[in-house]
Amino acid sequence: TCEIGSFNLSPLKKLQTFHLVGTGISGNIETSLWLFEMKQLRFIDLSKNKLTGSLDVLFQQHRQLLLGGKENQEDNNEELKKISLSNDKEVLFLDENERMMDKTCIGLCRLVIFDIAENKIQGPIPSVLGHSPHLQHLVLNHNSFTGTLPLSLLEHDTLKRIDIRQNAMDKSELE
Repeated sequence: TCEIGSFNLSPLKKLQTFHLVGTGISGNIETSLWLFEMKQLRFIDLSKNKLTGSLDVLFQQHRQLLLGGKENQEDNNEELKKISLSNDKEVLFLDENERMMDKTCIGLCRLVIFDIAENKIQGPIPSVLGHSPHLQHLVLNHNSFTGTLPLSLLEHDTLKRIDIRQNAMDKSELE
């Protein structure tokens, strides 16, 4: 087995598939900021491993890096516009439907399949996953996710499959 934090695949800029199913990878997913550097990544399958931590914390850490440590994105809306216009760390952009989208998916915007089933991931599902324009399969079953499914995922245009079975989530809105 090895730790997820020991991976650094960022030199492989054109990598499209990261498939390590049932390999015994352990460690905290929050140490995987290198995933955001994989701009061509389309398929992530880390299912049936021993990963812990929170996806929400991982995405928050990445957002803070993009914002230069700014804590509350909504309170700094004017500042965000300045950041997106003044440097190469574009934080907000318009998609083809003229919607504002959070650029925290900067390395995962080509993502089609995201499968981290059968791990020990906890906390809420990050709403920013719903802003990945090509996401079709989100497989999160058999973890410890809490809260509700983000509205951004419920209204997602290309999402064909969401599997949240065997989690501690409120599924009443799905009934």
